Amino acid sequence: MAKDIAVNIEKNLDIIVSSISLAGVELDLNNNYPLMENATKFFADAGKSYGYVLVDCPPNLGICTACAVLASDGVIIPVCPEPLAVRGLTLMREFLNSCRIYNDFYIAAYKVL
Repeated sequence: MAKDIAVNIEKNLDIIVSSISLAGVELDLNNNYPLMENATKFFADAGKSYGYVLVDCPPNLGICTACAVLASDGVIIPVCPEPLAVRGLTLMREFLNSCRIYNDFYIAAYKVL
């Protein structure tokens, strides 16, 4: 599915571009579990087609970010040394820990930048 919409940039590098129309996806996914499962499956399937998949998520723990994280093996978290960003990092770590506890799988925090 991801290969169908990917654009080849150069050898061994494809990209799937976003659009402004995705701005409302968060609202569409809210309380729509079949759609959330499809979004998570999309990210998981992309991982089967590629060696690495990087997903640039918004700086929040909304549904889109949660779907991408739940389909991943690990995350890279860019953060500035500012109070709100550090609080966001704490919330992300709590989210990753809850995935471990409640969903019985481990998502590594590969890097905090």
